This record gives sequence, structure tokens and C-alpha cells, in this order.
Amino acid sequence: MFLLRAAFWLSLVVLMLPADKQDDTNGSTGNVSAYQAITAAHDAFSDLSQFCARNPDTCVTGNAALHVFGDKLRTGVKMLSGAFGSHGSAAAAESSGTLTPDDLKPAWHDPAKRNAAT
Repeated sequence: MFLLRAAFWLSLVVLMLPADKQDDTNGSTGNVSAYQAITAAHDAFSDLSQFCARNPDTCVTGNAALHVFGDKLRTGVKMLSGAFGSHGSAAAAESSGTLTPDDLKPAWHDPAKRNAAT
């Protein structure tokens, strides 16, 4: 999904770049209106939406591959959360009992200075 998003945003950036008219070596670039571009995009999308109707075996295999990829991704996330989660909980458990009762007592303040300040 990341690659699709990156390709989409990169193509938008490329579309916003100005074209160099002098660099047209084969003369294939012409003026394309916004309507023609939208129509071409619509036709391409409708052609892609019919891909599974034309190639059902490919879609079944791709669907199975996506499920395997999703399972592996979930397993990897569980492994990472277990690795990082165990370190965090172990550190919290170790640090919870290290203070002595003397450490927990409030700091001493000179009562004379407190009375002078008020």
C-alpha cells in the first residue's frame, strides 16, 4: 500500500512539473486537455476494475498471496511488540522496588527560611 501511495504522490508531483518544449525529440507530446486526461484515467480505471473478470486465476493467487503477507505482517508486529513490550515492562518492574523508605521521605526544609519568606 505504501508503494501505491508513493507512486500516486510522485506522479502528481511529476504532473505539476513544467514540460521542456525543446526536449521533445520524437514529437509525441501534444497538448492534452484536462478533459482528455480525466477520460483516459477513467478508461484505465474501468479497464483495471475488469481485470479479475478476465483473469480469475491471477486474482485468486494474488488474494492468497495478500493473505499470507498479512499473516506474516501480523506475526512480525506481534514479535516486535513482544520484544519492545517485554523490555518496557521489565524495566518498570525492576525500578518499582528500588527506593528505600528514606528515599521516599520529603526533603528537609529550614522552617526559619519558610517563616521569613511569608
